[in-house]
Amino acid sequence: MASRDDDVLYRRQNLTFALLHARRPRSRDWIRRHVDGYQNASEKTLQRDLRYLRSIGVPVTITHDDVGISAEHYELPPVTFTPAEATVIGLAGELGRAGEIGAFARSGWTKLAAGGARRDLSTPQMATHTSYNDTTRLSPGFLTRVLAAVDKQRRIRFQYRPSPAAASQTREMDVWGLVPHDGRVYLVGHDLDRDEPRCFRAVRVSGVEEAGPAEHPPVDDLRAVVRQSLDARRESVDAVLSAPEDYAGELGEARDGVISLKNVDADWLVRTAAAYAPEVVVKEPAEIRQRVVALLEEVAGE
Repeated sequence: MASRDDDVLYRRQNLTFALLHARRPRSRDWIRRHVDGYQNASEKTLQRDLRYLRSIGVPVTITHDDVGISAEHYELPPVTFTPAEATVIGLAGELGRAGEIGAFARSGWTKLAAGGARRDLSTPQMATHTSYNDTTRLSPGFLTRVLAAVDKQRRIRFQYRPSPAAASQTREMDVWGLVPHDGRVYLVGHDLDRDEPRCFRAVRVSGVEEAGPAEHPPVDDLRAVVRQSLDARRESVDAVLSAPEDYAGELGEARDGVISLKNVDADWLVRTAAAYAPEVVVKEPAEIRQRVVALLEEVAGE
């Protein structure tokens, strides 16, 4: 059974839509005869509803006995963003896909998209998600602490593991932001240990805490810091993988159940092989196979 509040909401909603879609203002008598909920309503009730609609921003116009709503002032202007802004907002939704902020983030982007916002999905940083995509693995707590430090221009101290099997290190950074790149998210800032701009993979960072005021202002292009840092660390390898004879995918085409790769990025190979495991298995080199296993164990333990 509907409550009184539901009846009031239903009546006011009907009144709003009736006036909004009318070609001209309507008389009070017309409202009582045509708008559901007002057939037995008093003049006092109608006046109270009109005052309420005005109080919440509905542009109600009253001229003598006629009542209307200005459609021109009722509708919000189109929502517009630059491609970069729309991508950032879209990424915020992606960051919450698998975490506690998921429903809220998806809801926010859905409302913006309904208003006309668009984002560029063709760039690498917005690549299709897999179980190993960093944007599904960052916790709300981590994001809150890092973004608060960025906003307040604070230095942070944290634990960092260079690889899944490596021991953690204590690092300090004047943090500038989080940058998505090729399915990963990087913490970017001025590294106090090396005294230079640097990035750290965000999912390998833990125990973030403030460590005083920042002294190094951010550079203009944080993405350039990530690209330069990754280029400096790039490692190329030759590899042999086993795969089903009919396999033809991102890792190449299998011939007699074998895929041979030359001069490929080792980091890319580890992530991609992990994504296709156990169908595809790295045979050589042994170090890459061990890194794939470590990554799979890391994900399984989360």
